[in-house]
Amino acid sequence: SGRLAAQVNENVGGIRDLLSLTLTSISRDAVSLVALVGVMIYQDPVLSLSSLLIGPPLIWAVVYITRRLRKINRESVLINSRLNGSVQEATQGIAIVKAFTLENELARRIGIMADTAEQRNNKIA
Repeated sequence: SGRLAAQVNENVGGIRDLLSLTLTSISRDAVSLVALVGVMIYQDPVLSLSSLLIGPPLIWAVVYITRRLRKINRESVLINSRLNGSVQEATQGIAIVKAFTLENELARRIGIMADTAEQRNNKIA
């Protein structure tokens, strides 16, 4: 129990040091940012104003498009993995499919998955 208490105290101290270092770093970076923006405005006010007005919406648009592409890409990977799994199951169990005459059902199911995968991939492009 003494070892556990010492370990907890050490971890708390480490967390406190980390938070202190992070807070110091963030405040120092904020002051540097304000100073650099001030110098930028002093050097060329028109260019600074235009970059400060155009930059944030441009960054927002890039972030929005990146998130959307990431989401669509995840969905595409999921759909393609389901399609590959179905094709693999069909090829491994073709004797069962033929025994129960499920060829049409299997073709329909795989066709739907292939169409969905194609639509998702077209959405990415």
